[in-house]
Amino acid sequence: MSTIDFVVRDDAGNFQRGSMGEGTGQTAVALSDGADISLNLYPGQIAGYSRAGTALQVILANGETLTIEGFFNGTGEQVLFVSAGGELSQVNLVAGEGNVLYASYEEAGDFGKWSPLDDFFFLRGPEILVTDAAAVAAEDDGVGMLLTPLVGGLGFLSPATVGAAAVGAGVLGATVVRPKDGDDDGGQTQGEIITRPDVEITGGTQGTGHIVDGTDHADGVTITGTGEAGGAITVTIGDATAETVVDGDGNWTVTFPSDEVPGGTYEVPVTVVITDENGNTSTAEDIVELDTETFVSFDEDAVEGDGTANAEEVSDGVVLEGTVEAGSTVVVTVGGQAYEAVVEGTTWTCTLPASDVTGGEYELDVSVTATDALGNVATTSGTVTVDTVTTLTIDTASVETDGTVNRDERSDGVTIGGTAEAGATVVLTVSGTDYTTTAGSSGSWSVEVAASDIPSGTYDLEVSATSTDLAGNRTSTSGTIAVDTVVGVTIDTDIEGDGIVNAVEREDGITLSGTADAGAQVEVEFNGAVRTVTASGSGTWSADFTRAEVPAGEVGVVATATATDAAGNSASASGTVVIDTHVTNFGFDSAPVAGDDVINDAEADAGVTIGGTVEAGSTVVVNLGDASRTVDVGADGTWSATFTGSEIPPGETTVPVTVHATDRAGNTAVLNDSVVVDRIVSPLTGSENVTADDIVNAQEAASGITLAGTVEQGSSVTVTFEGTSRAATVAADGAWTVDFAASEIPPGTYTAAVSITATDAAGNVRTITDSFEIDTVAPEVPLVTSTDRGVDGLRSVGISEADEGIAVTSVSASGDKTGLGFEREVDTRYDEIDLHFDSPVSDGSQLVISSTDAAGNQNASLFVLDESGTNVVDVDNPGLEGFDIGSIDLHFALDSELTLSADDLHKLSRNDNELTIHGGSDDSVTIAGATATGESQTIGGRSYDIYSLGDEGGRVIIDEDINVII
Repeated sequence: MSTIDFVVRDDAGNFQRGSMGEGTGQTAVALSDGADISLNLYPGQIAGYSRAGTALQVILANGETLTIEGFFNGTGEQVLFVSAGGELSQVNLVAGEGNVLYASYEEAGDFGKWSPLDDFFFLRGPEILVTDAAAVAAEDDGVGMLLTPLVGGLGFLSPATVGAAAVGAGVLGATVVRPKDGDDDGGQTQGEIITRPDVEITGGTQGTGHIVDGTDHADGVTITGTGEAGGAITVTIGDATAETVVDGDGNWTVTFPSDEVPGGTYEVPVTVVITDENGNTSTAEDIVELDTETFVSFDEDAVEGDGTANAEEVSDGVVLEGTVEAGSTVVVTVGGQAYEAVVEGTTWTCTLPASDVTGGEYELDVSVTATDALGNVATTSGTVTVDTVTTLTIDTASVETDGTVNRDERSDGVTIGGTAEAGATVVLTVSGTDYTTTAGSSGSWSVEVAASDIPSGTYDLEVSATSTDLAGNRTSTSGTIAVDTVVGVTIDTDIEGDGIVNAVEREDGITLSGTADAGAQVEVEFNGAVRTVTASGSGTWSADFTRAEVPAGEVGVVATATATDAAGNSASASGTVVIDTHVTNFGFDSAPVAGDDVINDAEADAGVTIGGTVEAGSTVVVNLGDASRTVDVGADGTWSATFTGSEIPPGETTVPVTVHATDRAGNTAVLNDSVVVDRIVSPLTGSENVTADDIVNAQEAASGITLAGTVEQGSSVTVTFEGTSRAATVAADGAWTVDFAASEIPPGTYTAAVSITATDAAGNVRTITDSFEIDTVAPEVPLVTSTDRGVDGLRSVGISEADEGIAVTSVSASGDKTGLGFEREVDTRYDEIDLHFDSPVSDGSQLVISSTDAAGNQNASLFVLDESGTNVVDVDNPGLEGFDIGSIDLHFALDSELTLSADDLHKLSRNDNELTIHGGSDDSVTIAGATATGESQTIGGRSYDIYSLGDEGGRVIIDEDINVII
């Protein structure tokens, strides 16, 4: 027994060492994917290699087998090395016949030089018994080798080819050296020579190219081979074992009964062990491959889609089909005739010619035999239903018992029947209508034919039928049925010459007439009255009805004549007698005159139409007040009369309407009605005064204006002012008002034109105009040109303007306002007006000098005086409210400091959002957010810079000498 060391390197580069061999009790090692292995062996100690699935089997020269599981796992490339005595060789394997592998050895490096394969080297030899044809001395090299490998027993083959020579379909005899008792450990050791017997499998297995088919299996499974003459052979297949002895020629044969090796399609290992007379053994292995069965099926239900072949389907041949093992041949036998089927893949088909399928109704036997590629045979059978015939009759002689359909029998439909194959579908065609039914289990069938499909009269009715049985076979037949349903009768209701009975014609009654079969009794019914008369030999009849039996009014009365002949057949005819004894459908249109029964002026000017309906053909005369029209009546009974504006009274009044109608019979009728005429809007007025003085100034315009007036109750009013139109609000009493916003009042001094348009409830429209004055232009700002100051305060000021509306107001620091009295004096020398105050104005208050024009527009100048303790000009002083400040004068107050914002500007200068500031170089003005426009203007001979302020177009005009801070 041997002990073989090994080392394994996994795909991560980790190494693992171990031992295997019969001396360790472990003869196999399993590799992970991508792992490599090195065995502690010389190449000459290996007899050969073989493959078993994914395992590599290493057959040693002493007959032992080492198994490396997972070597051929298909996902990695494992490498096998062998190493002993400091030498390393890579084993390159090439597939041979069967599972045999041929090996060559490639030097992989020398021990002592660094290499990534260093861990695969073994310095000592393995503990193994080696093969040879003669005893060989074993040298103890001190590194663990028991014996040196010899190759003489393998015919002196080189180590690179020994593996290929040693392994085939069996195992060659091997010579093994065993140590003898008493050998010492110095020098050489003698051994006993033992030779293993030869054994080889030569027949009955997969390795020999044989497959056990059904025929083979029936006679038993036979395995043959060669071996050492006289050797005992034990063959094992699965759980079965057979034994024999090699004959003198070196051949052996065993046969396993078929019941010991089950039939089927599968593979099973076979092992052959030979034991010679000395007890030495050798083993050979192979595979027994069995294929002893096949299959075939016949799909009865697939024949022509339903398992039944009808006449039409038989006509082009009947297709049979089923399944079979691929590669098989199939023979179909029907009625003693064999047909070779077509096999495609696992499906076979066979077409039976129509000539080989006899017509009728029967079950056709089918036998199918399949032979696969190995000669295995399978058989199946089945039946095909053949149904190619069917039957059909129509029983016309029994229709309505006697084969004739009279009128009464026709009235509720006629039953027609016959016979067909049970379960067949029967379609009866009568007068182009198909009636479908199914034959019962006895084969009888019947349908109910509607009277509408059996025309009245005396004639032969053609009928036809088609039957389709359950197998799909069709047949048709036809016949005739006698029909006699007619007795003639007519009635003429187109009486009195024009088909209408008028009042005069009704007075002497009416006569109805018609035709019928000669001698027939005719019963005539009219409006509940009945007359019975006999048709003359020429086939005519007549019946009289009195005035009392003829209803009055406009109505249609149905008259019916029923004739009964001698055979009892009866028939009826009817018609409508039209009676018209008075004017009908006489009335006005449902729509009111002029849309609302009120005629306004525009409607009157356009003409007014009055219409209605009456019996067609009548004459109509329409009167509107004193105007009259005779009009035609349309075919649809409508009439209309149109009256001009001159025929319709003016103003507001009610006019009578009278309509006279006479129909074609002379009947008369009268309609009376009236219509309202409203052709004016009254009253309609505008505002007397828009404001107290009928002049809108700037302050009044800033609040918007309201225009007002009166109008006819129920009217609407639209007012247009300076291009803006707006609907007014009209009260129930007719008072109207409308507002216009400040933004809709153009500034300036002008006469405003107003247009007032009213539409009354009748639709009349009237427009008037009005006007009032607009004056929103403020007077010039008073400009202080001089002052007269005394020790007790300001005595007078000189201004450049001489408007009559000059006023001076003193505003204290707390906001108190005091109107100042003064005396005006014209100073022609300086071209100014001097205002001499009744008493001096002391410092600490400011002056507002305002100018007001006749319209009430104001413009003012804030005249700043010195104030003790501060130079700041307070523009938020509440006393400035109510003034329109157009300028601020800082000339006469030293070192004034004025700060303005956009809100301050808007609050001070309500007229135009513009402020002029007078002053000198000692004054300063802060206007945060302002922008210098770069523009300037001249006031009083001085230059002023212009600044824009705020988002509403504000402007500040400042004396150029004033210090401006932005």
